[in-house]
Amino acid sequence: MPVVVAGFGGFCLIFGAVAWALSHNADLALVGERAFTVVSLSALFVGVFILWSAVDLYAGGGRARGTVTEIRESRSRVAEEVRGPGGGAVRRDAETFTFVPIVRFTTPEGREVEFHGRGGSGTALAAGDVVNVVYDRSQPGRARIISFTDLWLPAATFFVVALFFGLAVRLSRWNRRRATGRSSRSIS
Repeated sequence: MPVVVAGFGGFCLIFGAVAWALSHNADLALVGERAFTVVSLSALFVGVFILWSAVDLYAGGGRARGTVTEIRESRSRVAEEVRGPGGGAVRRDAETFTFVPIVRFTTPEGREVEFHGRGGSGTALAAGDVVNVVYDRSQPGRARIISFTDLWLPAATFFVVALFFGLAVRLSRWNRRRATGRSSRSIS
């Protein structure tokens, strides 16, 4: 939760800085490039931190066989407004589902541990399935199912965001250089 709050606060700061720069007649392309650079570097930093944590757990953690005790389903209802082809707005309720596996395993010392796997819109697991688990020996509650989704997907997501925003910055700079080169040639 602290990471989410910090991320939301960071985005608010970026939007405030962009608004301030634009109110002082800054170049929109330059402001956008700088804001996208901050987002890209922030996502890269968070991705590296998450990857480091996953590698630390995977390389130094204990291994156990766990059992999926249940799949928790959470529902949320969101009201959305959709514009039709004629331009009219239609309000509708959209319902989303998230499925989270609850896994229980026992450490070699006999301690029984239960943790929540990563949730998603679908699940390949069912109650009673046996899964491989990696856990922190000093804090067994810090555990993950050994799978791409549980261990590596969060870091990969942040790296994709960093790449996307970084490429947008590169494309913007390339377009500005190209436009500057064209305008200087037409002046000569």
